[in-house]
Amino acid sequence: MRKRSNETWLAELRSGGPQEAGAIADLTELLRRSAFFYLRPHRHELKDIAAPE
Repeated sequence: MRKRSNETWLAELRSGGPQEAGAIADLTELLRRSAFFYLRPHRHELKDIAAPE
């Protein structure tokens, strides 16, 4: 994943086509990694939540 400025993110997400698809894929990965980073130290608090939740 390459670094992007805010302006570059917005331009690529609005562009359509392959640039948009690449930006969406990178954003999805960034959000997934961020969620795991946040949740990792809180795993013990999540033990009672069912998988579908």
